[in-house]
Amino acid sequence: MIGMIGGVDIVLSSPPEAWVAETVLAAVRRIWRGAYFQDAESRETHLLSGDWAQLYGSASREFFVYRDRAASEAWARDGASPENANTMLHFLLDDVPERHSGLQRLTLVCDERTREIEGLLAALQQALWGNQWAPLWVPQAA
Repeated sequence: MIGMIGGVDIVLSSPPEAWVAETVLAAVRRIWRGAYFQDAESRETHLLSGDWAQLYGSASREFFVYRDRAASEAWARDGASPENANTMLHFLLDDVPERHSGLQRLTLVCDERTREIEGLLAALQQALWGNQWAPLWVPQAA
């Protein structure tokens, strides 16, 4: 697991039966058409619309999505910098659903909540829950 670099953590819930990673990747693909995918356990990046990301990316529980190839290269070269702000999104999916509700937890880490990020969140909400109201994530005591 790669350490957190700071930013804003946005925690979402999803239904127990949802294919969360696949849903996330499809939503990001619609917003960032030239996006690149990187599993947190690998240094390799792959075109999000390419075969590798479509076959293996949805199995990942922690991953990064870069706006485009230039952003992927800039992050590899410079790391977190003001110039790289919001050009990479970090996604983390809990391995175990919440004990009482069965909800899955998805965390999106970004540099700041912008209109673009709000659009992605709306797309994820629609894809995961349809027209239903999505419950807020409320952690339960162990």
